[in-house]
Amino acid sequence: MFTGERVTPGEVEPDLWNEHVSRYHFAALFAEGKSVLDAGCGIGYGTALLASHAAEAVGFDISPDALSYAAANYPTARFLAGSAIAFPVPDHSVDLVTVFEVIEHLPDWQALIEEAHRVLNQQGVLIVSTPNKPYYSETGAEARPNPLQVHEFELEGFEEALGRVFPFVRILAQNHQECILFTGEQSAQSGLSFTGAAPDLANAHFFIAVCARQPIEIPSFTYVPSIANLLREREHSIRSLNAELHAARLEHATLLEAHRRLQEELDRQNSWARSLDREVDCTRTDLSLTRVERTLARAELDHLKQERNLIQSSRWLRLGRTFNLGPDLTNRSS
Repeated sequence: MFTGERVTPGEVEPDLWNEHVSRYHFAALFAEGKSVLDAGCGIGYGTALLASHAAEAVGFDISPDALSYAAANYPTARFLAGSAIAFPVPDHSVDLVTVFEVIEHLPDWQALIEEAHRVLNQQGVLIVSTPNKPYYSETGAEARPNPLQVHEFELEGFEEALGRVFPFVRILAQNHQECILFTGEQSAQSGLSFTGAAPDLANAHFFIAVCARQPIEIPSFTYVPSIANLLREREHSIRSLNAELHAARLEHATLLEAHRRLQEELDRQNSWARSLDREVDCTRTDLSLTRVERTLARAELDHLKQERNLIQSSRWLRLGRTFNLGPDLTNRSS
């Protein structure tokens, strides 16, 4: 199964591809005419690159899918199934071991270093790379920790771990840096380079360690990707970003206008709702007044009925009726 940690030519963005393939070009400086073992070879493009320089190049990986792809696409190299903590080759059988972006994925990373020491002959060289933990911590590592990296190294810890097994250890920095290139159609692919001040290893992007049983010479190496003029690329990028910024500003203005219209509609609806509230309050008041008036009218009527009853029951009224005198209250409606 392929994961986001595997690099496939043509399927990753250029910077990521250049980070990975440049390590193999550096390792090729040590591979000329040698037997090479590429541990954790992935889909095999790096093993194949080393095979173009080495007497023999063997890659191994734990992924059957990766090995199947490698065997089908890179016939100049040989591929084996194997674990990075149990290399599938005999003791002292190879001249060069490459292990790129593998060690940080292993809980038992010390076993990888010991296995590399086991399979290398007396003049053998190990080249191993890993990301620099402080660099990735500072940049946020895409704002999320990488769950596939179980042990990340700092400079001193990386050097110390390698030094416990190999007497000779040198740590190099792998960085993206701007360069000024002098080349033409007739220029050779390789040539001289001038490097200024030594890099600040503690702040390197990646560490590349060269390890051996005895001191060896390590050349300075510059990898220049086959891309267009950097300044032109920057100008194109700036124009593209400016166009995106202009589009974003237009969209922002459109959204602000839409927000303004919505706010006006909301204010109108709120005003209408407040007007309805006032009408409802007035109606409630009118209804309350009507109920009060009916209550008062009923009370007055009851009072009049009481007075009539009193008058009807009056002794003087009964006496007047006897002599046919006074008002006749017996026929009034009740």
